[in-house]
Amino acid sequence: MNAEEFLLALGLIQDGSAWRDGTDGRMAGENAEAALIAMKGEIVRMAFEPGVDEPLSMKQAMEALRLISDLEKR
Repeated sequence: MNAEEFLLALGLIQDGSAWRDGTDGRMAGENAEAALIAMKGEIVRMAFEPGVDEPLSMKQAMEALRLISDLEKR
């Protein structure tokens, strides 16, 4: 999955190049990479404390964290 696919799975919506929370409309990031990095805390929680109704599986959350790590190195 790429950054956009993870964000869509997390319930974010694209607003131009920016990404917003699908429930309350708050700004998550100016672009997909920034939004994914901003969601890091939530993704870490999903990876290590998975729940039944989580939007990402534990495996997907770990994949997202690897992508975030690569983005942060840039």
